[in-house]
Amino acid sequence: MGFFIFLPLVLPLTAWPVARLAEQRLHPNVATRLLTGVAVVMAACSTLCLALLMVVGTAQLPGNPLPDGWSDPQVREAVPYEEIAGKAAIPVLLVVAAGCWRTLARHRRVRRQAHRALEGLPGTGVVVLEDTVPYAYALPGGRGSGALPGDRAEQRLARHRIARHRVAKHHVAKYGGAKSRTAAGGSVKNRTAAGGGAKNRTAAGGSAKNRTARRGSAKNRIADAAAAENRVAPKDRIVVTAGLLSCLDAPERRALFAHERAHLVARHHRHLLAVQLAARANPFLRPLRTAVAYTAERWADEEAAHAVGDRRAVALAIGKAALVSQGAPAPTLAGLAAPGPVPRRVAALLAPAPGPRSWPSLFTSVGLAAWTAAAGTLASAMSSANSTVTLVLILHAATPL
Repeated sequence: MGFFIFLPLVLPLTAWPVARLAEQRLHPNVATRLLTGVAVVMAACSTLCLALLMVVGTAQLPGNPLPDGWSDPQVREAVPYEEIAGKAAIPVLLVVAAGCWRTLARHRRVRRQAHRALEGLPGTGVVVLEDTVPYAYALPGGRGSGALPGDRAEQRLARHRIARHRVAKHHVAKYGGAKSRTAAGGSVKNRTAAGGGAKNRTAAGGSAKNRTARRGSAKNRIADAAAAENRVAPKDRIVVTAGLLSCLDAPERRALFAHERAHLVARHHRHLLAVQLAARANPFLRPLRTAVAYTAERWADEEAAHAVGDRRAVALAIGKAALVSQGAPAPTLAGLAAPGPVPRRVAALLAPAPGPRSWPSLFTSVGLAAWTAAAGTLASAMSSANSTVTLVLILHAATPL
């Protein structure tokens, strides 16, 4: 293990140059994907090393639930045990876990509340709220939004109804309809003689009319189940208020909708959530979080400019929205007037479109920074793997079978 176990904790510093240069020199699509990937890998490696340090430190504490062989003097000699680092890793890892949990819980809570607020409105892709407060944001749907009110019970009920309907259809297809059953069981007269009169059967099993009323219409059951499934898994929607639309003219409104639609199509909320979690895991990754928040907006700006065909209209829409809008309800939800360097976004839209989406050359400043970040990411992954394998082999040898 050696000092390799500490490397992933500081190697995120190698990504700082590319975090700044990627905003200016790379296509927003490439920059967003690159920075998100680097942040996720480095955060995972640093968290893994904290866990390894915690194992090493916990093994030396009295009363720990770990095997006794893990605190053997020979194991202490083989593992570079640092009393301060090993014990300090325990609260640090707890802080990291708590921070990531709060971020995930907030993201889920905001999406659930947003979808709940839209219940009862037309199920269109664009929702215009009669609100004078100007704001707009892209609200992703899907299972990741979490269940809405009634949620898990309603989801189970919907699945039960669909499964019951499928079983009913299977039995009808297997045993035939009423006409087939009548032909197979003989005439009405024969069945009456064998099993009693129609009056007795009606009294024992209920009339056909009552049975139909008791079972309900299959069509209604399917509709109820489908409605419950739609509430459980809401779809992507663009939320905008009348207050913001009143500040924009027709071309700028088209730019607004194209921008928010680009956020949904590219699933930018996943990139934003990933870098938020990475920054919680390692504070050295915060510059990448800021950079991804900017490049994701620039990505949507370019997609909107391509869809509308007017870069100036998109720039005007962003500028006006930034002056009056309150932004998205959470940092993991993207919006037109997201916090950040709006003047740089407007200047980029007034300039020519960025170059092709390709990996930069090594002989450029941004290329050198990108390769440095890639090398730091690879070194972090290798250091984590080396420390993990070494510790597993040592502890496996020290653990009695």
